[in-house]
Amino acid sequence: MMVSDVAVRGYLKNLVGDDGLEMIERASINELTDEKIAEETGSNLNTVRRTLYILYENRFSKLST
Repeated sequence: MMVSDVAVRGYLKNLVGDDGLEMIERASINELTDEKIAEETGSNLNTVRRTLYILYENRFSKLST
């Protein structure tokens, strides 16, 4: 999911950092597990979990049950 809006990109970068923003841009739109996102994006699993937690905390993502 490419983030093209400069303001949104800056906000997300401020929230999750460069690694998190890169992970967001590489991830597909589909519902995925943290392990699958790490595999798909080549990101470190801890980076994925940290990014997802921050996004969840700021209501940009939700948990699936």
